[in-house]
Amino acid sequence: MPASGSRLPMGFLIAVAMGAEPGSAAALMAAQEAQQRSDDRQIGQLLEALLRGPFQKSAPGWMLTAAVAEGLHRDESDYLARTSVELAALALGQ
Repeated sequence: MPASGSRLPMGFLIAVAMGAEPGSAAALMAAQEAQQRSDDRQIGQLLEALLRGPFQKSAPGWMLTAAVAEGLHRDESDYLARTSVELAALALGQ
């Protein structure tokens, strides 16, 4: 994993998560990054990619909690957007 200060681009992590197999090193690396970057503006997209991809059948509790929180903590203007409600529903569906 890169040293703090030299983080991988979020777009790259999202792409990795979308193509990763369950239990693979790529899936675990993307999940670790998601857990450490909870303050990133694109964290919802990464969590969604993880929950729709390698963690579709089984996800750790922290990931589900983060996805629900991310979906519910969007600004009111963003709340009507598809991703905020769908991300919370995706996590709760686990």
